[in-house]
Amino acid sequence: MSSYLESRQAFEAKVIEKAWEDAEFRSELKSDPKAAIEKAFGGKAQINAAIKVVEETANEMYLVIPGNPDATGELSTEDLESVAGGWKVEIGATTCCFTSD
Repeated sequence: MSSYLESRQAFEAKVIEKAWEDAEFRSELKSDPKAAIEKAFGGKAQINAAIKVVEETANEMYLVIPGNPDATGELSTEDLESVAGGWKVEIGATTCCFTSD
């Protein structure tokens, strides 16, 4: 599995786990995803893409096909420095970074 997919899955798993445990976070996540993520994880999200949150029900399933990641799969020195102590997810041509304050 590419590091891109591992990073994205780790990011999504953190957010989903928090949403399952905390109904208030889940509600905030649906209304303002970026602000909810920043508040819940105590840092600053540098997200240059729109985030759409949908909640599955027992009778619905959503299949998300991510954009094709960059073929290199490697972070530049600048990218590494920008997320020191945090995490970074590249979603196709977009980037999502989260750094603790």
